[in-house]
Amino acid sequence: MSEINFTLPPSLPGSTSAAGGLAPHTLKALTTLEGLLAPGQQAQAQVLGRAEAAQGQQISLRLTLADGRSVTLDALATRQPELPAGTRLQLTALPDNRLLITQPDAARPLTRLDLPAGSLLQARVLSSTPSGNLQQIVAQLPDGRQLLLESARPLPVGSLINARVLDDRSLQAISPDARVQQLDLLQQLASQFARQSPLSALFTALRSLQGQPLPSGLQQSIERLLNSQPSAAQLSDSRQLAAILRNAGVGLEHRVLSGQGGALESDLKANLLRLLGQLSSFNPATTLQSPAGTLLMATLPTLARQVLGALGQRPERQPGLSFPLPTQRLEGLENPSLQTLLKLAAGAVARVQSHQLASLAQGQASSTEGQPATVLQMEIPVRELPTPIQLRIRSEDGEPRKRKGSERQRQWKIDLAFDLEPLGPLQVQAQLCRNQFSGQLWAERPATAALIDRELGELRRTLSEAGLEIGELDCHRGTPPAPPSTPLETHWIHVTA
Repeated sequence: MSEINFTLPPSLPGSTSAAGGLAPHTLKALTTLEGLLAPGQQAQAQVLGRAEAAQGQQISLRLTLADGRSVTLDALATRQPELPAGTRLQLTALPDNRLLITQPDAARPLTRLDLPAGSLLQARVLSSTPSGNLQQIVAQLPDGRQLLLESARPLPVGSLINARVLDDRSLQAISPDARVQQLDLLQQLASQFARQSPLSALFTALRSLQGQPLPSGLQQSIERLLNSQPSAAQLSDSRQLAAILRNAGVGLEHRVLSGQGGALESDLKANLLRLLGQLSSFNPATTLQSPAGTLLMATLPTLARQVLGALGQRPERQPGLSFPLPTQRLEGLENPSLQTLLKLAAGAVARVQSHQLASLAQGQASSTEGQPATVLQMEIPVRELPTPIQLRIRSEDGEPRKRKGSERQRQWKIDLAFDLEPLGPLQVQAQLCRNQFSGQLWAERPATAALIDRELGELRRTLSEAGLEIGELDCHRGTPPAPPSTPLETHWIHVTA
């Protein structure tokens, strides 16, 4: 059903009221109203169904009387009002067994949505009737309110619509499989995030082992991982920086599946997996039945375990969407045991996978908002720095829904997070569109914010000399404001619209 699109008409069809609701109609009750409603009394009603009759249209109603009783009543309409099953009405009794029907504002089908783009909703089809080349569909939301939709295809009465909001007047149906995949992605992210531990903790523990007698295979894995860290000087070279980003581990599975398994000597995640393989084979307690082995296999998703096998190793499975990923301080790493190393290595792999899953989740969320984007979130351990640099890159093709008829502009966004003494935590949010650069810097310490503010002129001059047009460039104290929740973080069934 993913190819079905729905639109909400600008007003209700056949409406003659200024408010766009149902125009008043008079019905003839087919049974006496005596004992139910006296002339002038009112009752609430819901349409149960309708059928063609010799003199018009027969409508079945369920009435809710003032005393709480519920009765069923058939009435005859000489005109054909738009009264699909499920429509809620207000009845006023008239003389001669007649009923005046009106539709309260709250019961009128919605023709406009106030949900943000990308939100998911579910509704049940009450009626689907032809209207020219389109189908007029009335669907009911879980809170009882109704949507009036137009679609090129009819839908069976009683079927469920699972849809994504594109804007205030259009929806796109999505298959249940897509929603299950999104839920599974969030569940995996929450699972990996709960297991992750900071990369710096593992590197600290490994450095403490340098110079100690270790099995050759384990020693080689440790040296390979430590030597794969780039230096700060390499970050200033564009070619070396490209290689560093490529080896950050977030693209490992793609590289293996595309036949690049032989070029993974410097890949962070590949080296972490090699280290896990060595630790699990060297530690006799680490089997699939042991607690450590269970932790290891729970930490590694299926594809990562396959990659580990492809590398020749044989190890014997909403939080997470925030940037930067939080870390916790770990003590007692001066003389780590093999069990501690195994947990730290598994936690480091889980952290890399948290970045991978967060990238996927943010990319999917951008697509549901109608602004497709590619998001890469990663962490780069640098030899000279005590904590890794966290990095998020976002590439998007402008805003297609707002740029119809004009050339789309590719926009690049990059977020950086540092924690450097004596400056403290720093975050940078920069974006580049064509040749214009703009950025916001955030420092948690007042002295650091003041220092950066004094140096902004020099930064502006350096960027201008590099050939960039400078837009807004500011420094703030504190941390960036939290972004609005993504569609993946909202409820799957909205009860308001």
